[in-house]
Amino acid sequence: IIIVFDEFQEIRRLGCEDKLRAGIQRHGNNVAYLFSGSKKSILRRIFFDKAHAFYKSVKHITLKPINDQSWIDYIQKGFQKYQKQINPDQIRKILTISRGFPYYTQQIAYELFNITPDVCQDSYIQLALDLILEREEDLFLFEWENLSSNQKRAVKLLITSRGKNIYRKEIMEQFGLTNSTLKKAIEGLI
Repeated sequence: IIIVFDEFQEIRRLGCEDKLRAGIQRHGNNVAYLFSGSKKSILRRIFFDKAHAFYKSVKHITLKPINDQSWIDYIQKGFQKYQKQINPDQIRKILTISRGFPYYTQQIAYELFNITPDVCQDSYIQLALDLILEREEDLFLFEWENLSSNQKRAVKLLITSRGKNIYRKEIMEQFGLTNSTLKKAIEGLI
């Protein structure tokens, strides 16, 4: 038997790491476990911090990004299955926007599929993004409201600087941040 835990970092929120680890240890060699999740920093703590029940309990495998051609083939086949067309350049635009993250790539492709009657147009990509952003607005606002004031300033700094030269004195001063407060804010955001 193989048991898969997706978004395993949620175990921290549930507060049952010790109980789950104890249960897993009783299963012996008859059961294999696969733990996956999207929040790498939390997963690292769960599996590599001595203070946690799952410390050194797994073999760590880092998955490499899915290559563009695999995405192109996959998305085109999905469209073709329903007699719809999307060209490789449009899929590359999706990948540029999503940076290849599977969740975001699939979310954009899904919305694009839904608004494409038969042949995808370039303008549909922005429409799909607008639909996603509109639907997710409450989630974004919730996340924003839960950030500290330094984290909010750090986000604004990162957007304004496009992530380049973020520790330049002039940029940090513009947002009222120091080296240490910016570093701490970014660590919290990650």
